[in-house]
Amino acid sequence: MNEISRKDFFKELFGFFKEEVHKGRSGLTARTQPFLPPPGIASLRHYLQSCTRCFDCVTACPPMALQVCRDRASELYGYPVIEPQRQLCVACDDYPCIESCPQEALLAEHINRVIPRAVIVQSRCLAAQNHFCLSCLNACPPQIKAIALNAEGVPVIDAERCTGCGVCAQACPAPKNAIEFLLE
Repeated sequence: MNEISRKDFFKELFGFFKEEVHKGRSGLTARTQPFLPPPGIASLRHYLQSCTRCFDCVTACPPMALQVCRDRASELYGYPVIEPQRQLCVACDDYPCIESCPQEALLAEHINRVIPRAVIVQSRCLAAQNHFCLSCLNACPPQIKAIALNAEGVPVIDAERCTGCGVCAQACPAPKNAIEFLLE
């Protein structure tokens, strides 16, 4: 067995992740991202045009699900977003994020209007890489059942059933999360 220095170990490890990030970015549409917009947006375009980035909604969010997007590659960079891998939105009864928005970028009447759909990036999916993994399938709420296995044993998401809740993204154990969201 060859000895490897700590420095070389980390260099190799981070080199692997760097390659995976580049692989994962290829083939994705510009509208696919690891973030979800806050509840209550009329459309992504309206949200981007009307949000002044005052961050009152971020401050008002009790479970701290809203944060400022720091991914420069995302069209949501600098805007409040939900990153399901970090913290899910719990859909508070009174939606304090919406109540706190002074610009009407978030409105209660639009709570279910824009529903992001989860998609599995096959190049990142452990099951698609012949590893045993059913994390997203097992995490999908049983009343929704939006994830099933195809003939090859790889998870696929039924776009008609997916509610964009993000539970699958939070459960994904892949080094670079295999679940992203498509905003329609």
